[in-house]
This record gives sequence, C-alpha cells and structure tokens, in this order.
Amino acid sequence: MAPAHAAELFLKRVPMADCFEVILYGSLAATGKGHFTDLAISPVLGAERTKIIWFPKTVLPFHPNGMEFSAFGSGEEKLGEWRVYSIGGRA
Repeated sequence: MAPAHAAELFLKRVPMADCFEVILYGSLAATGKGHFTDLAISPVLGAERTKIIWFPKTVLPFHPNGMEFSAFGSGEEKLGEWRVYSIGGRA
C-alpha cells in the first residue's frame, strides 16, 4: 500500500485527531527520504501536525517496508494506531 494512500485511510479512521506520529521501518525508512515518503504522508495528515520517525535498522516481521501510524487528541491521548506495509501497488 502506498504511504500516501495509507495516510488517507488512517485519516478517515481518526479525523478528529490533533496530531499524528508515523514511524517508518526497514527499507522504507532507509530509502524514504530519497523516495519522498515523508513528503507523501505529511500533506495528507497535515505537515504541521505530523511527526515522521525513521527506523531503517528495524525490520518488522511481515515485510521490510513497514509503517506505523498513531493519532493523538488534544490531551495527547492516543486515539488510534495502525501498522501497515508498503509492498507495492495500491490496495
């Protein structure tokens, strides 16, 4: 699933969120800046309220291109989270 598409789907789940954190894992993190992964995700969720974290040396069990989205409310309570993988193509 493409990172921007994943961000769109996550935003639909938690439209009331005040801020987001997105962790990019494995090869997605290692090549993410070169492939503008952060620039694909941030505009969807709102660049001013999205923090991108890069973990290129951490590979999740299912696939090396893992992403973990978290949404937070105004009191910093976690409203939702979702782990998804960018394995090519669009779901």
